[in-house]
Amino acid sequence: MPDASAVVVPTVGLPFRPISIRKVVILSLATFGAYQIHWFYQNWWAVRLRGRFRVKPLWRSLLFFVFCYPLFLRIKSSAQAHGVTSGFRPIVAGAVCTVFALVWRLDETFWPTVVLTTIPLVAAQREINRLSAVVAPSVEPNDTFSRWQVVGVTIGGLFFALALVATLLVAQL
Repeated sequence: MPDASAVVVPTVGLPFRPISIRKVVILSLATFGAYQIHWFYQNWWAVRLRGRFRVKPLWRSLLFFVFCYPLFLRIKSSAQAHGVTSGFRPIVAGAVCTVFALVWRLDETFWPTVVLTTIPLVAAQREINRLSAVVAPSVEPNDTFSRWQVVGVTIGGLFFALALVATLLVAQL
């Protein structure tokens, strides 16, 4: 029997994939931000499928700290084209994403800042969910976890907790 949570929700007519905020936050934190690469990949792939713009989703997702602003801008433009109004600011989200994605590389003690890149991701996903509610009101944001995601959250969550405790203990020495 196939994993029900792995079934792709039909998104015909949807510019981007609606995903619950809870799922984005949990997967981002438990994977130390690795889920963000997947999130960017999926959304750049949606841009490629939808338009004539021949982007390379793999490179844009691996270098998300460079290409986050253009994606956030496309999300906002698509939302505005469908009459969605909100306080989402692509330039702010892009700047925050870039800064926090690069800060942790300065010194290993800054590694916890990588999880702060989840903040602009959540803002962008909220905009996608608002857009989805207008374009296809019957499609609910994906809130289910596949078996692999559950395994990743479990293992990643344990590693995250251990790393955080170790960082706090070392800081006290």
